[in-house]
Amino acid sequence: MVYLLLAVLALLIYGWFALFLTRRGTTDERVALHQGLVWGLLCGGAWAIELLVANLPLVPSKQLTFVLYESMAWLGFLLPMLPSLLAGWQTKRIGPGLQAGVLCGMLGGLIIFFTWLLFSALLFQAGLRDPQTIAEFRHSGLSDITTYMISDWLAALIGHLWIGLITGLLLGILGGAVGKGVRWVKKTSDETN
Repeated sequence: MVYLLLAVLALLIYGWFALFLTRRGTTDERVALHQGLVWGLLCGGAWAIELLVANLPLVPSKQLTFVLYESMAWLGFLLPMLPSLLAGWQTKRIGPGLQAGVLCGMLGGLIIFFTWLLFSALLFQAGLRDPQTIAEFRHSGLSDITTYMISDWLAALIGHLWIGLITGLLLGILGGAVGKGVRWVKKTSDETN
């Protein structure tokens, strides 16, 4: 029930954002939309690579798999800072930075969600043979591995929708403030010289 409420709330927030905060009105809004979309696609690509590398035997080396998995996870997690910083710097305002960061994070969450949908048959088959998944299933108390895997995946994907929102919000505020501050310091420095 908790995951259902979290999913519904996330979808309502995503829908509200899409309906009301992606309009291309002012120049600042266009900057935020552009930065958020471009970097959000990269953020989603990083999360998609992380998902596939972690769950499918794509890379022959365990060390390379680990490095690729960890680097893509950190990139997906931290990337919303960059568009917010750029938008804050370009517009000299925190708001567009926040908007760009949230859009970037949300796109990352949506892209990993749709990547799972696209590759769900392969991911499910790989999970049936994965020793860690089998061990976790045995400790879950559920009697059907299919039910376990689907509920585990849905919980993880709902979590990624929230990761996108939260990292976008927090890093959006931080990046927008830093971007605005750097622009202000540069302007002050130019005026004194």
